[in-house]
Amino acid sequence: MLTDSILFARSNLIHPVIIHPEQFVSELGKTIPSLPPSLSYVLPLTIGNANDLMKVTFIRCFTKDNRIIYVISNPLVNGIEYQVYDLIPLPVKQRLSNNYIFILPSVRYLALDATKNYYFPMKSFENCQNFKQSLILCAGDEPIFSSYVRPICETELLFPLTEIPKTCDQRITSNFKEIWRKLNNKNEWIYVLPKETGITLNCKTPTEGYTITHFSLVNTGIISLNSDCKLYTSSTTLMTVTTHYTSNFKSIIPNISIDDEICCEKFKRINMSELGISLSKPLSLDIESLHVASHKLDQIEKLTDAVKETTIIEDIYNNSYFAYVVCTIFKIIVLFLLYKLYKIFKNRYCNSNKDKCNQITNCLTLNICKRNVHNEVDIELEGTEDSPSTSTERTSLRRSLRIAKLKEKI
Repeated sequence: MLTDSILFARSNLIHPVIIHPEQFVSELGKTIPSLPPSLSYVLPLTIGNANDLMKVTFIRCFTKDNRIIYVISNPLVNGIEYQVYDLIPLPVKQRLSNNYIFILPSVRYLALDATKNYYFPMKSFENCQNFKQSLILCAGDEPIFSSYVRPICETELLFPLTEIPKTCDQRITSNFKEIWRKLNNKNEWIYVLPKETGITLNCKTPTEGYTITHFSLVNTGIISLNSDCKLYTSSTTLMTVTTHYTSNFKSIIPNISIDDEICCEKFKRINMSELGISLSKPLSLDIESLHVASHKLDQIEKLTDAVKETTIIEDIYNNSYFAYVVCTIFKIIVLFLLYKLYKIFKNRYCNSNKDKCNQITNCLTLNICKRNVHNEVDIELEGTEDSPSTSTERTSLRRSLRIAKLKEKI
């Protein structure tokens, strides 16, 4: 019996040899006065709840001083129930392209209280255990946040909105393959179909036996099937299960359209290949798969703005042949301008020398620019006597000849 109790303890079970269920409830009742005011046991301490209370206990044993010691721990709760949401991205196909836009969840699960005032994120259910039907008991390891003081995208989408919150991680990806994702509800699936897909539905009825129905589905949506039905596509078969109860749980889809958002209008005509972005096709609606096979819209926006702001110089730099032609033309233009400037300065220099010649009084007609050589000319006046006036004229003429010689030297 002692060995069995130790083996039971290793499996987190209480052997009756250690303590009976009635005694267990009685011992728990003795601890109520010592509990914190805001905490209580999971269930009322009654004999009818003894087995359920023992299911959520944690037991461990060890030896000390030749004695086997059993430590039994029972969880305490604060009385607040949280609804856990399984966050699944719902891709929406753009109207003018083959791309899909969706909101990538920041967490895998979201626990929200009934008033939607408080929440805490959850990565998994590793520290949780199923307590009753649709009731899970989890360790309070995660901090609890206020939806108003510290909102996140997922909490804001639960309220009526006119636009997508800025805290949401909007992403874009390429065509999906045919994807079917089963929801928590019985016989309910999310589908993503990039093209119109033929559906064959085979259902069993009490009166007519099996009936076959044909129809088509495309894009994204949720389909719910009755029991005893099978759904067929060219690559997928969905099997339903028989249910004996009706669930009031409904999937919550935010009442806002991503494709109609003004912020996304600029992305409807974008060719992703022009931006140098290659997107792989997601194989499922899991967060990790979509995270790898998508890009943030703000990153796409930056790339789009960069493409629009690309200057002509950058285009020339990227095209080597075009750059060579443009550079050659530019060199020819520069050489032509330099030649024109040379002609202009040369003409101005010649004209300035002509002006200097004209400013000298009693100057003979000389072509200085051509630099012609003029021989000295002696002029004799015959048949006249020397007179003061004649002497003066001869002196002036000789002076003019000297000036002409000086110009030739210049």
